[in-house]
Amino acid sequence: MAEDLIIRRATDADAEAISAVIVRALIEVNAADYPIDAIAEFVAGADPAGVRARLAARTVFVAERGGEVVGTAGLEETSSGAALRSLYIRPDRHGEGIGSRLLETVERIAHAHGYRFLAVPSSITGETFYLAHGYARADGPGDDPHVTIPLGKRL
Repeated sequence: MAEDLIIRRATDADAEAISAVIVRALIEVNAADYPIDAIAEFVAGADPAGVRARLAARTVFVAERGGEVVGTAGLEETSSGAALRSLYIRPDRHGEGIGSRLLETVERIAHAHGYRFLAVPSSITGETFYLAHGYARADGPGDDPHVTIPLGKRL
C-alpha cells in the first residue's frame, strides 16, 4: 500500500472514529457469525461513550492510513495477566496487514510490560486470524455471554 500505516496510542479524540470502525466491522463482518441480538448488544457497547470507557481502562491503539483511523486494538492488563481486546479493522481495509501490525504492537507492549502470555477471548469471526498468528486454544471458558473462544500465545 502506498500510504504509510501509523500505529499510535489512542486518545479520547479518537473515540468517534474507533466507534465507527468497530460498528462497521460488527455489522459488515461479525454479523455472519452471530445472531442479530448479539450484534445489536455489541454495537450498543461500541458507541463513543463505551469507547471512552475502554480508553480509560486499557491501553488502546489505533492504526491510521491516509489520515483515517482504519483499525484498533487494546491491551488489558490485570493482576491475572494480559489480554488483547477489541481488535477491529474497517472492513474495506481488510487484507492490508493492519490487523497483523496491531497484533504485533500489542504483543510487543505486553512483553515489554513483563507478560509472557497474552490471552485473547476471540470472537468466532477472529479465531482463524489468531490461529494463523500462533495462538492456540487456552483453558477456560470464554468471558462473554455470547460465544468467545479462549485463545492464548506465549510471548
